[in-house]
Amino acid sequence: MAECLRGSRIALLAADGVGQIELDASGDAVRQAGAHTELLALRAGQIQSLNEDLDPARVYTVDRAVAEASVDEYEALLLLPGMVASHQLSGHDSVVSFVGDFISLGKPVGVVCHGTWTLLEAGVARGRSLPSYLTIRSLRQTGASILDGEPASPHALRAFYSTIVQEFARLLRQFARASSEEIDDARDLLAVSEAQRRRESDSAAMQVAGW
Repeated sequence: MAECLRGSRIALLAADGVGQIELDASGDAVRQAGAHTELLALRAGQIQSLNEDLDPARVYTVDRAVAEASVDEYEALLLLPGMVASHQLSGHDSVVSFVGDFISLGKPVGVVCHGTWTLLEAGVARGRSLPSYLTIRSLRQTGASILDGEPASPHALRAFYSTIVQEFARLLRQFARASSEEIDDARDLLAVSEAQRRRESDSAAMQVAGW
């Protein structure tokens, strides 16, 4: 798994009230795999993290506001809204659009904690299994299903972030292969078009010459 994300650029999208453990552990996991990360938030400046959703913890400097970022600049996204103020992300149009664009382009999105709310708002949850803290009404409206489970232990969280890294690497390889095939198809189409153009040009020249 070491360096399996080398050269990848991953956006960490967080808000005030994000858990310090979640932000640090998930960011460290992808960076240790060779990725470069940028911290995005609703506004430029800083965000305040929390310990156990209550106590103020580390303050993080934001690299840029999400409204100024483009999906094309990143290979993957980690969505980290935290628990206390998760509505800050799920209720913001620029965030919902940003996440929706990642999904529509087939780029991987890792969701931590209440990040599933944003998937609901972006309309990309249909057919997916989501944690059971979501309301039944929300699930019915979006076509998602409930995934029950127990609170994660520190060991389980490490395994979770490790799985995110593995899935990012697998999906990015898959995405790269698909992109390469599209490029090859485009080149083949261009070659066929050029050959056709030459045949038409030669035919026209022969008609002018009276052949």
